Amino acid sequence: MIDPGEEEDSERPESATRAVLLWLIASALVAWAGVGWVWLSGRAHPTEAERCRRNLKQLSTALSLYVEDHDGRLPPAAWSAPLERYHQAPFLVVCPAAPQLTPGYRYNDSLSLRLREEVGRPEAAPVLFDGDAAGKLAIRHSGSGNVLFLDGRIRRRRSLPPGGSPAPVVNGG
Repeated sequence: MIDPGEEEDSERPESATRAVLLWLIASALVAWAGVGWVWLSGRAHPTEAERCRRNLKQLSTALSLYVEDHDGRLPPAAWSAPLERYHQAPFLVVCPAAPQLTPGYRYNDSLSLRLREEVGRPEAAPVLFDGDAAGKLAIRHSGSGNVLFLDGRIRRRRSLPPGGSPAPVVNGG
């Protein structure tokens, strides 16, 4: 035990304490520099195309829940209101690259009220896509538009089949 009048011997020299402190400060600066680099390079914020794909992914989940609750039937042509119950985020139906359009995504009307099992190749059946006012694929993201397929995949496309809204591949007719 140390008497109050005695000084405690330091086991660590003062220079070692300074070195540890400098190392901690340098580490913090390197970490902050990394964060700053990401911020300055713009990678901290997703692009409009990435946000669009995220919206479509969440709409894909809402669509799956809708189909499950409606005995396998896809939503009607006026799809946004019925799906809103499943995502409760009105901004999801607006493509960040076209905020003036609501909804900014267009529905493949040929799938309206069909049973999901009727669609022979869900991977080839577009459900929602970046759309213009005429219902055609809108080229908004570096020369392409985002397309959500019935199997849940989201792909960038430069075009859809002629005629605007793509026809689904249907089993038995």
